This record gives sequence, C-alpha cells and structure tokens, in this order.
Amino acid sequence: VTLNVAQRGNDRNTGSDLSSASQTIKNVAQAQTAKADDKSPVATANANYTVNPANISTSATKSITPNRVSAGETSTSTIKAANTGSAVKTMTVSDTSGFFDANTTFTTFTAGIAYPSGATSGVVVYHLLAGGTQTVPFNDGDTPAAPSAAISGFDITFSAPGNTIAPNANTSISFGVQTSEAVIADGSTQTTLKNTATSKVTAANGVSATKESDANLAVVKPGITVTVDKTVKPADNVQPGQSAVAAFKTQSTATSDYVKTKQIVVEDSWGLSLIHI
Repeated sequence: VTLNVAQRGNDRNTGSDLSSASQTIKNVAQAQTAKADDKSPVATANANYTVNPANISTSATKSITPNRVSAGETSTSTIKAANTGSAVKTMTVSDTSGFFDANTTFTTFTAGIAYPSGATSGVVVYHLLAGGTQTVPFNDGDTPAAPSAAISGFDITFSAPGNTIAPNANTSISFGVQTSEAVIADGSTQTTLKNTATSKVTAANGVSATKESDANLAVVKPGITVTVDKTVKPADNVQPGQSAVAAFKTQSTATSDYVKTKQIVVEDSWGLSLIHI
C-alpha cells in the first residue's frame, strides 16, 4: 500500500508552527490475517520520518578603499551581502556599529543599489546622529537620497511578499566616508577605525540568520618631511679669488595626496645665499 502524505504547517491540536524546527513523526503499521475464527498474530512495523526546516544562511563582505588615508580625505566603503541558503522574505544590510560620528561621517551612496533577486521593495532607514530616524524608499537600481543630517548608521531592507528572495540572491552597497584630523589623539600620528557591517535574512516563518564582516580604516595625521643634502666643489681648499660651487638637493615627502607641498625654502646657514625653489 502506498500513501502520499504532506506535512502540515501547524500542529492540528495546538496550532503551533511546525516549520521552524525539525519534526520527527513516528508511523506504526500493523497487519493481521484471519480465516473464520482463526487469527494470526499481529505484525507491527515502525518507521520514523523527519522533516527539517529550510536552511537559512547569509554572507557579508565589508571593504574600504583606500583603507589608509590622510585625515581630511574620503574613502569608499562597500558592503556585499548574499542569501546563501533557502529562499527568504527579507534581507537587511546594516552599518550601525558606531563607526560614524561627528568626526567620521557618511557622505552619500556612490552608486545605484540593485535589489537581490526576488525582492520587490527596498528602503533605507538612516539613524540620525542627533536622534530619530529618516526613512527613504528607493527603486531597484536607484541611488537612495542622502540623509538630511549627519547619521550614526543605516539599515537597508529588501522585502518580498513571501519567501521569494532567491538562493544566491545578492546586492552591493557603496558609500563615501569623510575623515577628519579630530579622530587622531593628541601626540599620535594616526588611528585605526574599525567598521562592522551586518547582513540578516529572515524567512516568512520568522527563522533568521545573521553574518558580520569587519574592515579597518587607518587615518594618518597630515604631515610633510623634508630632507636636504649640500655639497661644495672643489672639496679641497681654494685660493683667494677662486670660485667654489655649492649644490643643494632637497626633497619633500607628504603623508598622502591630500597634503600638497607649495614651497621649499633652502637657506645657507652662513648667509652666503638665499635660494627660493
């Protein structure tokens, strides 16, 4: 005898959800033969059947380019997130680790944001630095509008009517990060800022999975170093009335392209010459 069966979504007695955890069903079959008043012993067979919930998982990758800047420069931060398990209802990508403050600021999203496959809506929730939130919906592939004020972080949620955000569906989010010298402590020449991004996927039954990824940004105090070499020829003593040639070789090195050398002044310590380069 072949029976076709299907798992119920809810327990028939309690109404509890059966889709969020593994369920094991014990099935018992019995058989007996009879002729007139003669009956055979009852034969019993057992078989267990286990139904596991959908595999819910996600991935996140955070990067910052360049990851070493002079204070005052801007970097581009990118978060890549993917649904690495079964189809889900929502995917939320967050950058709310406290990386942004009054000195390290979010500028704007630098490229359009594509919905992960199967999502039908997208919305950014900015967490304002002064308190409160600002919600900005955006269409698939569009660049969300910038926040109206400084923020401490943001969440981007992609949603679908049901579990239709497909396995391997992914998105990429890029935005600017403005640095300042105020993040560097007195007496220090640089500091390293840690930024954490999070991807969370949630199925229609409420089962969810979360993944984090970190990236560091080194902020260097702006500075210029100068080296100078001096040579005099001939190197031996000269007679009165003879000429000597003095040569200066000077090099200026800045901590980054943000720092520009505008002028080098080379002065002979004996006052024989004053050269402006």
